[in-house]
Formats: sequence, structure tokens, C-alpha cells
Amino acid sequence: MTRLSQSSIPPKLTGVIASKKYEQYIIEAPESPVKIAILDTGVDQTPPDIDACIEQIKRQHNCTNEKFPQPVDNYHKHGIFIAGLFLEYVHDAELYIAKISDGNPCSSGNIARAIDYAVDEWKVDIR
Repeated sequence: MTRLSQSSIPPKLTGVIASKKYEQYIIEAPESPVKIAILDTGVDQTPPDIDACIEQIKRQHNCTNEKFPQPVDNYHKHGIFIAGLFLEYVHDAELYIAKISDGNPCSSGNIARAIDYAVDEWKVDIR
């Protein structure tokens, strides 16, 4: 059973009905944030909702071009959308962004490099 900390409940779910329904899943906040790796098209940090939570994005790495591991700009928006969901709903998380695609189908090599990097370098909890 997945358990949530009080601080990870989205503001939209706070209220009498929501709190009673989700009360059984709420635990104390974790001692340290959960580290989540997002393997996607990168993240553009300029949208206001991303910029407002930028401190939660801890590291980024471009697996599409190992010669230039930074930046992980996103011109295809999928990575921004995924990161935005985590930033909005998982307040106890640190995000680690690995760019594995420029919007085209990604190679298995990029995926493997991103997983290895997330595990070996970032020591993420979820990937």
C-alpha cells in the first residue's frame, strides 16, 4: 500500500472529504526527499510553474549527446509535462532529469545510459 506524507497531498485534495478519504494513507514526512529520475525529452525551465519549483530539480544530464551533457532543453514539451506533474503532486521529491530523446523515437542505448547514470551518479530511488 502506497503511503503519502502530509506535505505530498496536493492542495486540490485538502478539505474535509479528501482528508477523511486519504487519512489512512498519510504518514509523517520522510526524513529525506525521495529521488526520482525522469527519463524523457528534457525540461525547459522557463515556464512559470517549472521555475517556481526549480529547487526540486537537482540535476540534469543529456544522454542524447555525451559530448555535451548540458543543457537538457526540451522543445517537444513531453518532459516538461511529466516534470510538472511530479512538481505539482509530489512535494517530498527531488527530480533528476535525463534527456533520452529529442522528440524522435529514442535508442535503447540512450535509455541504458540514462538508467546507469541515474543509478550510479545520482543514486536515485525511483527510475
